[in-house]
Amino acid sequence: MSLQPSPQGSLLFHGPTSMYHRDVSLQNAQETTNTGPHAGPKLWHSLGVPQNVHIEDGLVNKALSLFFLYQYPQFMFIYREAFLEDYYENAHQGKYWSYPLLYAVCALGLRASPDAKIREKGDVVYRIAENIILLKALDSPHVTVVQSLLCLAFYELGAGNHSKGWVLAGMAFRMGQDLGFQQDPQFLVSQDSTIASHQDLVIRRRVYYGLYVSDKIISLYLGRPVMLYEEEAAVDLPEALPDFPPLHDWYGLNELTESELGHLGGTVLMPSFEGLIELSKIAEEMLFKVFSTKMVKKPQRDLVLSRSSRLEELSVRLGRWHANLPNHLKWNQWNTTSESLKPHVLILHLLYHSILISLNRHFVRPTSGFAANAGSKETCIASADTIIALIRQFRFQQGLGHSPVLVVYSAVMASSAIFFTQDPTTPTMEKDRRLSFILKALEECSQTHNLAKEACIKLQANIDARNSAIAEKLALETTTNAGVFQQPEYTEAPFMGWVDGTMFDLGAFDLGVSGSLDPMAFRGIGADPSQWLLGSIGSTTEPALIDGSLSNEPWIDFPSTMSNGDYSTTHGYGPQRRDTTEQ
Repeated sequence: MSLQPSPQGSLLFHGPTSMYHRDVSLQNAQETTNTGPHAGPKLWHSLGVPQNVHIEDGLVNKALSLFFLYQYPQFMFIYREAFLEDYYENAHQGKYWSYPLLYAVCALGLRASPDAKIREKGDVVYRIAENIILLKALDSPHVTVVQSLLCLAFYELGAGNHSKGWVLAGMAFRMGQDLGFQQDPQFLVSQDSTIASHQDLVIRRRVYYGLYVSDKIISLYLGRPVMLYEEEAAVDLPEALPDFPPLHDWYGLNELTESELGHLGGTVLMPSFEGLIELSKIAEEMLFKVFSTKMVKKPQRDLVLSRSSRLEELSVRLGRWHANLPNHLKWNQWNTTSESLKPHVLILHLLYHSILISLNRHFVRPTSGFAANAGSKETCIASADTIIALIRQFRFQQGLGHSPVLVVYSAVMASSAIFFTQDPTTPTMEKDRRLSFILKALEECSQTHNLAKEACIKLQANIDARNSAIAEKLALETTTNAGVFQQPEYTEAPFMGWVDGTMFDLGAFDLGVSGSLDPMAFRGIGADPSQWLLGSIGSTTEPALIDGSLSNEPWIDFPSTMSNGDYSTTHGYGPQRRDTTEQ
């Protein structure tokens, strides 16, 4: 492997199969010194950015304060102290800040403002950052360009522009690989003079793992394959870097100095970041070994057994991860509301419970390719309740107007769990307070994330469609009880999925599997759906029909959508509904 200068002066990574690969021992150290036009702010000055783009210092300070107060734990690929030192003092000669990165960060911060006029300025600042990056920076790879692209990606995803966000994130991941971030920097020191200190080493590691975590969040978010695999990198975990000293003035960012959130430094935030890294590794395995597109080519029997086995393995890993959290990262819903729920703790537990729901909801009842699991229903219910409790506490203490985009994702996942686990034809579901709270939470998040507005509209449409189905069912029962028999019409059940019938991803906001809720589908196996309850995971026998009428290939005969009977009992994996306290 080697780093070699591009025509623009960037040092680019080439592995052993590259046509550009050369023996590092034969290279001149001077040749691999990173001295391209991107090094420092010279490139941006040469483009006239400071002269042509002027944003008031007060607005920049406001934006930076909001970003580092509320969004920073999800953007740990930026080292706050180095970024601020470099921007305000040029302490690192432009190594850790640039105009496009500054504007991308400011755009995210301004969108979190309670002032509508300031939020609108966030869109303007975003367009400036986007234009600089896409028109001038793509041929000059640099750490700040990677960071900028990822900030732009999350901005677009929060705005509901899924395709654009997906592409921008992919550009960030690819540029990171272009610069060799997948290789631990200790092996590149002799080739890259910009890796001059221990801080430089740690920041590169931090950027890589920030990319890795973001890749998994976005893949979960959209239900798509990951791009960065754990096995394809050899990067040591980052460690905490020094915070500003206690009496530091934070360059006049008063909101940071006055808030306890502003003083959360590396010793507090890095364990949370490490927790996100471990969760991301589990999510990667789940996406690859449970929901991989290639798996559908397996014979149905092998597919169902493989997924059931992976469910148990991943449930154990998730349970172990949760049990091993350090005390300062644990959360208990019975804590008093006076105990502040910090953003880094919030996103850690929201992601954990979202992954639990993603993993378990397809196992609530048997469907094509999935066997029912005894504990999946309780796990989904408990995780949905916990997500709601987390959002409720954060809303009470901080408000949702500046919440991370993960709040939107987890709220949608919680509503998904509710629809998956409840009988949609039961009248008592009509006024589910949990769904009402989720609607309210999404509405409040929508001032920052347009994505939340879209989710709110689709969730309300889904609830309305379900309520209409309930009303029709009650009317039919009333007619039947009056002695007038009427053959029921079985149509597509809108309450089993979004009204457009799409499969789940956060972009489509699907809550379930679309299909016909037709009891006649059970003809030939008996009208009682409970006959289809499958054996518990870990049983020494194969899953079978309870009445013993096991066919040669029962998996092939599964209807695509089952009725909504209760298929589950409690098992030991994941949280239990009777006690969602997180110990």
